[in-house]
Amino acid sequence: MNLHDTHLLRAAAVAAVVAFAPATALAQHIDIAVAEQPDALDSTHAYQASHSTILRNIYETLTARDPVTGELVPSLATGWEQIDDTTWHFTIREGVTFHDGSELSAEVAAFGLDWTWNADRRGSISIRGFMGPTMEFEAIDDYLLEIRLSDPDPLLPTRLYASTIPSMQQVQNDPDGWLTSPIGTGPYRFVEWVRASHVDVERFDGWWGLTADDAQGYPAFQTARFLVRTENAARIAALRAGEVLMAERLAPDVCLTELGEDCINAPASSHVFIKMDNNHPVLGDARIRMAISHAIDREGIGEAIMGGASPVSQLVAASVLGHDTELPPHEFDPERARELVAEAVNDGVPVNEMPLRLIARQDSFPGNDQVLEAILEMMSQVGITNVSASILEPSSFNPIWLTNYAEIEEDRGVMALHRQPNEWFDLAPVASIYYVCWGQGASYCSGEATETFALGSAASGSEREAYLKELSRIVYEDNPYMMIVDQPLFHGIDTGQLSWTPRIDMSILLKDMAPAN
Repeated sequence: MNLHDTHLLRAAAVAAVVAFAPATALAQHIDIAVAEQPDALDSTHAYQASHSTILRNIYETLTARDPVTGELVPSLATGWEQIDDTTWHFTIREGVTFHDGSELSAEVAAFGLDWTWNADRRGSISIRGFMGPTMEFEAIDDYLLEIRLSDPDPLLPTRLYASTIPSMQQVQNDPDGWLTSPIGTGPYRFVEWVRASHVDVERFDGWWGLTADDAQGYPAFQTARFLVRTENAARIAALRAGEVLMAERLAPDVCLTELGEDCINAPASSHVFIKMDNNHPVLGDARIRMAISHAIDREGIGEAIMGGASPVSQLVAASVLGHDTELPPHEFDPERARELVAEAVNDGVPVNEMPLRLIARQDSFPGNDQVLEAILEMMSQVGITNVSASILEPSSFNPIWLTNYAEIEEDRGVMALHRQPNEWFDLAPVASIYYVCWGQGASYCSGEATETFALGSAASGSEREAYLKELSRIVYEDNPYMMIVDQPLFHGIDTGQLSWTPRIDMSILLKDMAPAN
């Protein structure tokens, strides 16, 4: 059994409450430039990098992360306990109020989690890609929530870190408002959303964390505006002009060159990779996949475009359970790549007879357009020339990305450049999307990988680690996806006016910020 109590919280979080509180009278407003236009503001989008900067300030989860170590700590749940292999109990924090005045209870938490994970409703589809076993939620008493699983899932507390709790009152009475006017329990409450322009929030004076010693921060600004600036140059210009105090997710080279000390390098948070249609007559050939991998100059991309990013061999970082340190990145070897292409062509693989598409999502990560162009040229240099490249709007990219292997048309021929975050600190959630035949985003299907995943996801301790490392090895050898580099994040802040330290979980939380003087 694992019982997590408030003693896990850092002493620094307590100190932050005391330190920040006197500043609130002086800190009236902050503007932040965000990189993407939200699709919706409902609770199920809060786990996405494109939405979390806004929504994680409004909504909260049962479990949170220590900003330095990444360890799970209490939030809306003050503790949790595994009762047996498939049953967990979560103690719900008392005295928590939603922005609409309704109160948090075990019943409300059960409703919100069931609405998110078990109902095929608008907005819930994407996050359900992270779902493990089927979950049932029941309030045992006012503040004790029971979660019953169809199969063991040691990762449940981590999985719930992705799932924010909406207001039951709003969902029942105004489900359309749930999509556009979020009501949560966080330190900031929603005020206004003007699409393609901004989202406004204000400090919630009823936030439980104002009087708690385990809230991990303090809302030092009375109001905040998240300005939508999808162009990297526009975010930097807004910062330099004093229009904003922070600009998130900037292109590394421009950030470092133009902002100097005001360019903040956050911990490596994601891995950049290419997801390939493995059922395609060309991409389905192992020699072609390896040729593409050998054609990619990962070190060059990392240094010239990604601000010193390092080559990677797996979708998860070394700190993540299941990462195998004995699997090195593939070497940059264009000569060997040309040999492999020639072998495939001689055996009748229609390498340049069937068109391929190299795509990326607009603003999925800073510099993705440059990476796309570089890889297109590298493929051409080794003899793979019938390739088109394009940057797509999210509305066009996302359906392509999320098409499962079984539904991909054989002649589609897509190679999609994107990034995968590491905030789970465990391979299983990532593997459930990409490494198993039924994965929501899988363009690869291996019976061996799927079976190994099933064994590893149900195990714990050293047994779990062994299975997940074996899964990493299987996928590494099959090479269905091209691993490129890690992705350190670069943000710009006005260090003369704003004090902020990046978190290991990538979240940008207003309660972590304070005036610099």
